[in-house]
Amino acid sequence: MKDFFENTILNSHATIVEIPRGFGFEFALKKLKFLKDIQIIEFRPTIHGAQKTEIINVEDIEFLQQKANVKSVKKRCFVLMNAEKMNESAQNKFLKLFEEPNANTSFVLLTENKNSFEKTILSRAQILRIPPISEIGSIKMLQKSKLSEDDKKKILFMANGLPGEIDKLSNSKKYFNEQMEIAEFTKSWFLGSKFEKILIVKDLKPERNDILKFLEILLKMVDQTFAQNPKKGATMAKKILRAYDRISKNGNIKLALLDLILS
Repeated sequence: MKDFFENTILNSHATIVEIPRGFGFEFALKKLKFLKDIQIIEFRPTIHGAQKTEIINVEDIEFLQQKANVKSVKKRCFVLMNAEKMNESAQNKFLKLFEEPNANTSFVLLTENKNSFEKTILSRAQILRIPPISEIGSIKMLQKSKLSEDDKKKILFMANGLPGEIDKLSNSKKYFNEQMEIAEFTKSWFLGSKFEKILIVKDLKPERNDILKFLEILLKMVDQTFAQNPKKGATMAKKILRAYDRISKNGNIKLALLDLILS
């Protein structure tokens, strides 16, 4: 798998690598670790001026362009971490790097959402996806942990093969407790009637990331519960994924959840 990623990226001028939400950009970068003779240059979103959130703007791309225009006899790969934070103007500027490639230079856009990019970028780049790690890989990550076996099982369930989540859940008691609350909320929702679910939505003061996590856990519960009835499970999963897609694209959370209940 490593050789496949390496060969694809180095043989393409630009590659979009999509990871599941919660996989962790640092863990993804390890998955893409190249041979020692490949120079890896990382770029990350930053806070600019009075802005409160990290983005990649035109000035960042101009700086990247200056670096990329320096000729190199050694193969190098510029990796843009959290690349979905590149704004529209920056994406348009970034296109010029595609259109004027330099020898021995590749670009990787590492992202949790490839659909955040303009169609012109999507059409010019190779697109790869890193899947969650296996259950065996997840268990190995927790081997050295001093957590109880019960807590380890809970982490394996909630993280669902995402190394970034395994790392956070096993190293932050506060985060673990917060995610357990979401899991308990999900269980109550799953077992509740339509009327009870509507009442929950009515009083809900949701955080978008928490609701996305709720839907991820709900999807896993549906998968396990309806393993013997795949047709019903697939129907419910389709509704959950539709709600997830709407909410992840900044859609109205309460409307998306009501549609999930009533559809």
